[in-house]
Amino acid sequence: DRSPSRGLGDVYKRQELEAEAARLAQRETALNELARSLTECQHRNTTARTAQEAYRQAAGRQTEAHSARDTLERAFLDAQAGLLAQTLEEGVACPVCGSTHHPAKARLPRTAPTEVQVNQAKQAAAQADSAAQEASAAAREALTREQEGRAQLRKDAEALLPERFTSPEGPVPLTVSLLKTALAEENDALHTVQADLKLSLIHI
Repeated sequence: DRSPSRGLGDVYKRQELEAEAARLAQRETALNELARSLTECQHRNTTARTAQEAYRQAAGRQTEAHSARDTLERAFLDAQAGLLAQTLEEGVACPVCGSTHHPAKARLPRTAPTEVQVNQAKQAAAQADSAAQEASAAAREALTREQEGRAQLRKDAEALLPERFTSPEGPVPLTVSLLKTALAEENDALHTVQADLKLSLIHI
């Protein structure tokens, strides 16, 4: 038969083991939260890269739209100058500059864009400007979220696993692969301890 003191000892031992089990369960939750944060951080990183690429493409379209607009506008103005030059006569004042001498009259190009085409090109350039500005803002916002998430992930990793991500020399580089490995190893070790603890509780 068990003595009262031994029975009391078993009660205390069980309480200690149950308290340890609760602590381990909390650590498991914290490790799972860190793993979830890592996944979210990876998603934010992908979103930021996608947004940056979208901006690069929008900026390229903006450059092309500006080039098309400038080319059409120049061709239109050249054509206007050519039309005006057709009416200039030597000795007669130019309606634009007032000169009566016209040694280098502009030639009328064979094909010239219409004013409608020029206005459409201007509108397309303005739309490309707007799209590029929106894409730039979206990329900036996505990058900020990604940087903030990475900083928080670092903070959480150092708090939960200080022996892995801090050292007297300073912060330990935090990479996705390193954190994944650390989480896997910590979970394996945790599950081993939890299994041993469960056996201990059964045998009290």
